[in-house]
Amino acid sequence: MTTFTSPQASPSCEAIKLGIDAHAKCYWVSRQVDGATPQPVQKMTYDELLLFVVKQQKLTGKVVTCYEAGAFGFHLHRRFEELGIQSYVVPPRDWMNAAKA
Repeated sequence: MTTFTSPQASPSCEAIKLGIDAHAKCYWVSRQVDGATPQPVQKMTYDELLLFVVKQQKLTGKVVTCYEAGAFGFHLHRRFEELGIQSYVVPPRDWMNAAKA
């Protein structure tokens, strides 16, 4: 019996960037492929987010995520690093009070 192995597809883009807004019940994710305009935001659960990120890895050689640490700390960052994703975490900022300073 012979098995057919398809050749590995080359990446369809150079990089995919994911901006993530983390909330207690869901994650809001915006995707930007290369330098294109960011795509509309999608609402996901934690498990859906991880599956989505892994799917993005299959489309390109470089996936970058960014989110605000806030109450969620660095849990996502550590998980993304385990998956080989480049991840940035920004500290929370009170923009209302920052404008008054």
